[in-house]
Amino acid sequence: MTTETTVRQTLRQAATTIPTGDTPFEQLVRRGRRRRNRNRGTVVAAVAALAVAVGLSGSALDLPGSTPFATQRPAEHADVAIFLCSDTPIDAGAAQRCESPATEEQIRQLRSALVLDEAVAEVRFETQQQAYERFSELFADQPELVEAVTPDTLPASLRITLVDGTPIDEIVNHYSNFGGVEEVVALETD
Repeated sequence: MTTETTVRQTLRQAATTIPTGDTPFEQLVRRGRRRRNRNRGTVVAAVAALAVAVGLSGSALDLPGSTPFATQRPAEHADVAIFLCSDTPIDAGAAQRCESPATEEQIRQLRSALVLDEAVAEVRFETQQQAYERFSELFADQPELVEAVTPDTLPASLRITLVDGTPIDEIVNHYSNFGGVEEVVALETD
């Protein structure tokens, strides 16, 4: 599909969603409000996702006398996180990759591919609510940050533990191309 065809389809869809009877000014104001609200959500989601990724990597504020998160919970160890497309994209790039939230079929296909992948030792699904609970635990000492985030602003994800010796970059590159995938992140485990 060419860019021109995509633009035309997008314009046709947009034209069918504009209520009739509105003046062009009212339509412009409404679109501006939606864009502003979407941008706010994107910023909150990006901050939250970055905080979760850094916190889950075990490298967040590795202060003397503290134990990194990854070693506090070895049963939840993961080498890679595959963030799924959601209503609130992590960033502007994700908004371009994800036209809509990941479907059940896309998640099923991705999970099947991971289970069949010999480089993958374990696959766990983390819901938006579970991501929020983990985020709340990680940042319990920063209540303003926790209050600014809701479960629907954090993406659901698949957490992958790899077989020892598996090149993480290959896994990240391979699964980044699957439908319904917003972002694939290699997590530090040391």
